[in-house]
Amino acid sequence: MSKPLLIPAIDLYAGQCVRLVKGDYTQMTTYTNDPLDTALMMQDEGADIIHIVDLEGAKLGMPVHADLIGNIQKRLSIPVETGGGIRSLDSVETLIDAGIQRIILGTISVTDVDLTSQLLRMFPIHIILGLDVLDRNIAIKGWVEDSGVTIDNIIASYLPKGLSEIIVTDIAQDGMLKGPNVQLLQGLVSANDVKVIASGGVSSYGDIEDLCKIDHLNGIIVGKAIYEGHLSVKQLRRIIDAS
Repeated sequence: MSKPLLIPAIDLYAGQCVRLVKGDYTQMTTYTNDPLDTALMMQDEGADIIHIVDLEGAKLGMPVHADLIGNIQKRLSIPVETGGGIRSLDSVETLIDAGIQRIILGTISVTDVDLTSQLLRMFPIHIILGLDVLDRNIAIKGWVEDSGVTIDNIIASYLPKGLSEIIVTDIAQDGMLKGPNVQLLQGLVSANDVKVIASGGVSSYGDIEDLCKIDHLNGIIVGKAIYEGHLSVKQLRRIIDAS
């Protein structure tokens, strides 16, 4: 059984590392003003990938921190993946030119099927869909709007167009430190020929152990629990390696 990738998260706002509660910008905590140092530390402690969300980009509908994220990638020997406001071909090309190899599309996978399909065809090894889920429905525009489209429909519609990887965030769990939705993730992995990365709710080493039991889960994103001191990247690395 393959081991899931360890993917610590950095959320950027005004060049700082922050975290939100359920995507609410009024519930923002700033943890550090040096995201590069944070990324280097995570790499040194065993991260496989660094997950960076451009929160201002998500708000404005276009990347704001592309230069900063590109500079972080240049200093790392592991990949960076990034999302937040990536809603045009130009934005994707800007990030690829900056050295980013893993680019996450969120809202446009629902609101602009033609563009998403085009990007999957043009950049099949780069594009990942970030699917934020509440009761199996996809939430869009910073989680404030229920699209009425199910995650199952999204996956089925994009698989023939080259979709190979998704990040699944259960927004009822994200930032709440209440544990991941293992049942949802297990069902998605079992039912679909697509790589699944788990995001949201990881609060304990036991949660990591539970996620490692999901056959063929491709990765685990951990954010707030690291910043709050509940988990360390080093120990997460040990648990995944031992699974």
